[in-house]
Amino acid sequence: MGWRWVLALWGGTVVVLELLNGQTPLSLNHVNGRNSRSSATPILCDTSDPSLGEFSIQRNMASVLLPAALASASAIIGVPLYQFLISSEVAGWVKIACFLVGFPIETVLFILLYRSTLHPLAKYPGPWWAGLTDLYTAYHLSKGGRHIDFYRLHMKYGKIVRFGPRRISIRSPEALRDIYSTTANVKRSQTYASTAHFFGGTPSSDTTPDMKEHAFRRRVNVRALSATNIKSMEEKILRNIQYFCDQLVDEGTQGWSSSRDMSKYIGYLVSDIMGDITFSKNWEMQQKPDNRDVLVSLPEGVAGIHLVGYLPELLSLKLDKLLFGKLIAGVNRFTSLSASIFHWRFAQQDCNDLFSALLRAKDPETDKSFSTDQLVSEAGLLTVAGSDTTITATTATFFYLAHYPDCLRRVQDEVRSQFAETEGICISPELASC
Repeated sequence: MGWRWVLALWGGTVVVLELLNGQTPLSLNHVNGRNSRSSATPILCDTSDPSLGEFSIQRNMASVLLPAALASASAIIGVPLYQFLISSEVAGWVKIACFLVGFPIETVLFILLYRSTLHPLAKYPGPWWAGLTDLYTAYHLSKGGRHIDFYRLHMKYGKIVRFGPRRISIRSPEALRDIYSTTANVKRSQTYASTAHFFGGTPSSDTTPDMKEHAFRRRVNVRALSATNIKSMEEKILRNIQYFCDQLVDEGTQGWSSSRDMSKYIGYLVSDIMGDITFSKNWEMQQKPDNRDVLVSLPEGVAGIHLVGYLPELLSLKLDKLLFGKLIAGVNRFTSLSASIFHWRFAQQDCNDLFSALLRAKDPETDKSFSTDQLVSEAGLLTVAGSDTTITATTATFFYLAHYPDCLRRVQDEVRSQFAETEGICISPELASC
């Protein structure tokens, strides 16, 4: 068998293994970059989008030069390696040593060559090395700028961007509906499984890849987060908001107060509210600066979990702490905080909060409730998800109201037309109408 047949057989085997490794080869992301889901159904690129054709020359050059370079490297290594191994003049132990070194290198080259040419997603635009390895995403996660990178990628490449070997990001309202609706023909990728690794094998409702399990948890959560339960906790919410408003006013001054970093103040406010209504435990971030480090460690923990989801090999090779020690340390602080919150709250009695609602809630279809392990994972989700999303939405609202006076004036008019005084503002149909 000549070296050409050996290389062809070798390359074909690698391609088959790569296909088997990606049983659901398409991983979908909406433009926000927060979630990824896999689908066995290809999503076709909208070639009528002018922004996709803008960089066609650059993309065509990459699609030619990169495979050519990989193929050349494969031949440069593979052909001499084959001839060396069949030579009768080389000692057996030398052949074994060369094989152990050359075989992995040649295999990696074949994988990269396949991903850049024959892979179903090779036709979509994106950074060339993102199509070769998930290290691209891991790098931006570790730097904390993944969301900004997604924005830049879509500005450069258009509506559909390939950001990983088996991952594409789609910027369109239709994608949001097609990927995330309850009737969507997609399922969550194994990226989500990393949460279960750090929470004793039990994923949260937001990360379980099992759609039946997700449906069960969603039904229980919906009953726990009913409007009646939220209304019963209104006093806790208003108390924290009042303290927040007091901090924005400089005593003894007229007119405008001094400037405030609203993103930080809103972070303290929302965290205190979520602690109060979720676990009956106010974090007191507004009052005590020493308690605010959790706002730094929690995002690091979430980023670490996300990163390991993209590169599960880090766990297998025990490289997670070595390469991304800061983020993994954040993960450990996050899981420890979730466990301590759960055990503290479980020991309390007669608390009116979301966690007590979760303890009582049952699935209306199966009459099942959450197990202890599921409650621990839900505690982790409630610790982060509610705070993060609410902080982002509230900060953005303040930003846009401050930059668009007409919108601010409309909000002021609507609120003041419904409420005669500040103390009268509460959760009500009048507030919802504003």
